[in-house]
Amino acid sequence: MSFFHDVGDYFDDLFSSLRHDNNERLREERVEEEVIRVADETENEVEVKPKVVSVNLQAKTNALNSHCEKFELVNRKKATSVIRRGGPMSFDITFNQDADLKDGLKVTLYFSFGPRPSSTKGTQAILLVTGKNTFDKNEDEWDVRFSTQDGETATIEVQIPHHVPVGVWKLAVEVSPRGDDKVRDIFRLEDQIFILFNPWSKG
Repeated sequence: MSFFHDVGDYFDDLFSSLRHDNNERLREERVEEEVIRVADETENEVEVKPKVVSVNLQAKTNALNSHCEKFELVNRKKATSVIRRGGPMSFDITFNQDADLKDGLKVTLYFSFGPRPSSTKGTQAILLVTGKNTFDKNEDEWDVRFSTQDGETATIEVQIPHHVPVGVWKLAVEVSPRGDDKVRDIFRLEDQIFILFNPWSKG
């Protein structure tokens, strides 16, 4: 009987040890899963840096509105923007997140002319998109208004003064989270914008 009793004790101890090891393994797995879950949640909480994905200058539409639809540059496979000063132009900006220009994103437009653009010389315009939906400046001043939003894309309209230099202009778009100017992204558009004399302008 002593032999069987000893064998029984041995198996009891063995099963107890196995149960303990199994419980420890399960506990470690639960701890590991919790660590992974917290890490995933922390990663998801990290704010995505806003960026400009693309800019569509709506070349054909703006050309039509500016009486420039017959220019060869406009009618090529990849249309070039040809517009007239003294009128508005529209374009779409697509971001990597919701295009909330009123509360979420701070967007600044830089229109530049020539090798050394300068605001004082009239060869650069810096426009802050505030989310307003009307032009409230004189027609002889640069102005910008928010038109529409479709998810990650915002349509912007810019008022071009009648006295700006005629020639090739460039556009850059800067975006940052509102309240945090240290996190900025600048998108420099490669496409050229040709601004011409406007015989229809009263300026």
